[in-house]
This record gives sequence, structure tokens and C-alpha cells, in this order.
Amino acid sequence: MFTKVDSYEIELSSDCNAACPLCTRTDLNMPLRGNDNITLDDFKNIFYDTDMIAGVEFLFSGVLGDPILNPDCYQICEFLTTNGGKVILNTNGGYGTVKFWTKMAGLKRMTVNFAVDGGPDTNHLYRKNVKWATLLRNMKAFSAADGSGSCVFIEFDHNYQDFEFVENLAKELDFTFRSRINRDKSWRADVP
Repeated sequence: MFTKVDSYEIELSSDCNAACPLCTRTDLNMPLRGNDNITLDDFKNIFYDTDMIAGVEFLFSGVLGDPILNPDCYQICEFLTTNGGKVILNTNGGYGTVKFWTKMAGLKRMTVNFAVDGGPDTNHLYRKNVKWATLLRNMKAFSAADGSGSCVFIEFDHNYQDFEFVENLAKELDFTFRSRINRDKSWRADVP
């Protein structure tokens, strides 16, 4: 007997704009672009009945790619939220335009978790290729359009001093602040 699923974790894209050192895609030497994306048509074929969407949470993670690099990202989020689904999107935030982020903020039942691993002088040390000015511009556009967001901080040896900076940035943007534990503790001399 089939029971309704209450949440899905989906990798929308295996394309990315960043080359984070601890990312599996970096370890596998995957190209940044030209990989696979789930299309809007794929979603409509899989979730063909709105009963399969209403009240369901869809987490678009960024394990091997960043969901916003999927050309259908906005349309997929719109399709799901319009049909009663909730979308949580994880991103490094370093891609897209002000127009894109303003439109994303207009979707109800949508939360965006921006990975912010430092300030202007340190974020790019882990989030390689992510330009601070672009990330900040995108977060500000999303916030200004009343988007529901959070800043998610991973502490490393090179950015621990930026914890409060990112926490205060989250408050300024009216986002929540969360910190994540770095599973690879080799960067810390005081952890065996």
C-alpha cells in the first residue's frame, strides 16, 4: 500500500558555478557545466497529480550541483509552490540576476538557504569561484523582495573569525542564521 510521502530531497542539477575543495564533484573532477538537469517536464511527469505535491516539502540540495544553475529552476519552484508544495532551496548564491532573485522571492512557501562561509575576504576561500559582490547582491535582492531566507555558515580555520559577521548579516537581511559543522576536521589543529 502506498503512503503519501511528506518530503523529497532532490538534486535539481549537477552543474555548479563553484569548485568547493571538500565537494565530491571537485574530488571527481566533474566539469562545472554540461552535466544533467531535471527539467520542468520531468517534474510534471513524476508529479502528475497535485495531491502528490500539496503539503509536501521539496528540498533542492546542492550535493553535486547548485539548483539555481538548472535553467528550469524557477519554473519548477513555481510549479510546486503553486500546487501547494513547500520548497527549500540550498545555494551558494553566487549565480543569477537581481530579476531572478526578486522573482524567486515572490514565490510563497519558498525558503532559500544561502551558503555564506565568511565575509568579503574569506567566503571565496571555500566557495571557490563565488564572488562576494554577486552573492551579497543576490541575497539583498531576495531579502528586499520579502523572500524567506537564511545564511548557513560552515566554520573553517580560515573563517572562524567571520561567524559574528555572517550572523549580523543574516539579521540585517531579516534572514535566519544557522551554522553547520564541518565533518572534515583536518583543518583544525586542536581536533584529533
